[in-house]
Amino acid sequence: MLLFFGSFSYAQSNLPSREINSIQLITDDGDYITKNYYARFSNGDCYTIKRIRIVLVKLTVNKDKFEICDSGNDGLEKITLSKYTRDVNSQSGTKVLFYSTHLEADNNATSFLRVIDLTSSSTVYARISLSDCVKVVPITFTLVSTPNIVAEIEKEFPIYCDNNADGKENIDLTELDAQINVNNEQVEFSYFKSYNIQNATFSDPYLDPLNAEVQDGDILYVKVKYKNSDCFSVAKVKVRIKVINYLINLSPNAILKICNEDFTASETFNLEEVVSQIFDQGKNEIPFSDFDITYYVNENFANQGTSAGKISAPNSYISSAANAYVYARFQSKSYGCYSVAPINLLFVLPPKTINSEITICDNNLDEKYDVNLLAYKDSMVQYPNEDNKFKFYKEFADINVAGKEITNPENFIVEANISKIWVYVENLPNCGSSAEIIFKRGNALNLDKKHFNLHNICDTNNDKKEQIDLTIFENNFSSSFTYEYFDKQSDLWLDQNKIQNPRAHIFDETTGNSIIYVKVFQEGFCPDFYTIDLKLNEVPIVKIEDQYYCKNDIVGIDIVPDVSGLNVVYYSWKLPDGTMIEGADKKDLTNIKTLGTYVLTLTNSSNCTYTTSFKIINKDTPKIISLTGKNDYYTIKAEGIPGRKIVYSLDLIHWQDSNVFYNLKVGEYTFYVKYADSDCYGDSIKGKIFILQNAFTPNGDGINDYWVLSGLDVFNNNSTLQIFDKYGNMVYKQISNTEFKWDGKANSRVLNSDAYWFVLTAGDERIYKGWIYLKNKN
Repeated sequence: MLLFFGSFSYAQSNLPSREINSIQLITDDGDYITKNYYARFSNGDCYTIKRIRIVLVKLTVNKDKFEICDSGNDGLEKITLSKYTRDVNSQSGTKVLFYSTHLEADNNATSFLRVIDLTSSSTVYARISLSDCVKVVPITFTLVSTPNIVAEIEKEFPIYCDNNADGKENIDLTELDAQINVNNEQVEFSYFKSYNIQNATFSDPYLDPLNAEVQDGDILYVKVKYKNSDCFSVAKVKVRIKVINYLINLSPNAILKICNEDFTASETFNLEEVVSQIFDQGKNEIPFSDFDITYYVNENFANQGTSAGKISAPNSYISSAANAYVYARFQSKSYGCYSVAPINLLFVLPPKTINSEITICDNNLDEKYDVNLLAYKDSMVQYPNEDNKFKFYKEFADINVAGKEITNPENFIVEANISKIWVYVENLPNCGSSAEIIFKRGNALNLDKKHFNLHNICDTNNDKKEQIDLTIFENNFSSSFTYEYFDKQSDLWLDQNKIQNPRAHIFDETTGNSIIYVKVFQEGFCPDFYTIDLKLNEVPIVKIEDQYYCKNDIVGIDIVPDVSGLNVVYYSWKLPDGTMIEGADKKDLTNIKTLGTYVLTLTNSSNCTYTTSFKIINKDTPKIISLTGKNDYYTIKAEGIPGRKIVYSLDLIHWQDSNVFYNLKVGEYTFYVKYADSDCYGDSIKGKIFILQNAFTPNGDGINDYWVLSGLDVFNNNSTLQIFDKYGNMVYKQISNTEFKWDGKANSRVLNSDAYWFVLTAGDERIYKGWIYLKNKN
């Protein structure tokens, strides 16, 4: 059974009074209506309920006419239609596509418009769809001109005074209008500090264009639009402020301090004392005598320049705040221009000094106890402050007595009869206090060993310079020590010219300074020092040039390095194959024929070593490319260095310019090549002139039973023999690099007596052809 209900709960209860008709009339008004009904399917006591959701959609058009601003008034704008889809229809879930014709939109053509070029007015057709609902409407785009203005200008605003000399003044921005709107169009103006050219939006408007604060060099933007249109043009304006009268330049950093030594709740200031801090005649054109100077309790009153907030007695101004500000107004009597500057009024408490103790040492190891008193100044006061000034005296009675102050506190020498001195600390003249400084002599650090020799240094390049690790002796002392290194004892005393990188110190023996001074420190002790004596030893440097060897020479070459005066005690040779030849008597190599790189390491009596290398290289010789010929001659093709003459020989004795050898007799030959200006020959190649047997009798009688050609091993390549009968059938073939031997058979079958044709291709590519007569016993 199937019944319908208006809600899920009604369908569950299944009351007949809640049942509705299967045909329903929906009368709700709106563009998007949804209704839910519920169907109850039952069979006996079993049932199920399903929701029926009805959606009624009325597709709407929000806007079908658009005015497009002609930016630049060039009569053309490219329109991306997707930007207007939500303006045409903003219903949720709808899809909007644009077409050239109504028919294409109706048919939902696959090709739709994305961009159009608008030159005046154009109509496209928007297809609005949601599920099966479709609406097609014409959309009209009309090109609208924008105000024709000057897009960029620079405007100078003359002002009588630049008060406060800050480059800022209030001007009337409407003075720009005529210079921008040169065509006198009916337009409106608005003014902004920022403009985003990417999305054509303005920000930071000037709320009062008639009295707008600007600064010299500011960039502002003017929006110009027709009164009856949203289309606008933008003018970019650079503002120039031209000051007619002189600027008044005042310092903003004036401070007036007073010593509050009695800790009173208020102090009296003479504001006129600070004028020299505020005004510098060298920075101003207006003479000081032309100013009226008045004082005010705050900056606003000072800028107003009226009686409000004015200080009537500036030479006896009472302040109850420890840190306060008042303001001075300098106004020109001649021009009326003014500037205002702050004055910081400060109560200053005298520094509270405390007695201190300084442990002194002979820090420079010059047998004098010197101390930098200023290095301990923070321990002399309860509250350190950069405004504190320190003065030191040998006697208490000398404090603030002219000529009695210690003049060199950074390098004060503590004499044997001095155990304490006095310090006076002030932050303002006569605003201070004093305390004692007690000197205590520190415990000296006594090193067990104070001199080292470093005499085993090898001078790598024999240039009297070497990089040395000076820190190697630090291992003799405690790990808690720290070190400083100096080239000279005078530098040690003056604590100057420290060696910056003692682990890689460049020692120059030519300077004559062979002693290094090492200052040693340990926490809680006065420093000590030790010395290092440096000496460089020469390295046995020798050079062996590359050697050239003729590879066909019977005798090799000898390598005899010149080591005179080098005090060499040991030789180590490394041959190209890795073999080592070593010993005190292995100075020379003899009868060397092996090509490659040789390495020689020399060790002298100072145990300094030097390694050099050289090569054994083949002398350059021509290269044989090929050997060709016929029955009684050979032609040699060789290549070499262009322009260098090649000669040829059969016996290494007689050499000829021609590369052809004629009238050769039967036998084996070896051919040689070399350069005419050299005794070293290079490649050789073998050849052979054959005598060919023209008949044989393979009848088994042991005489002339085989056709034989031997000596093929003279060739680098294999030789080939082919034998044919008179019908052109090949009856025998052999490839060999030693000899040919034919028994007159073809595949073990005895051949008839007859003449047979042979083709012999020698290993040097010569080809021999002819007849062989085979006389068999048949």
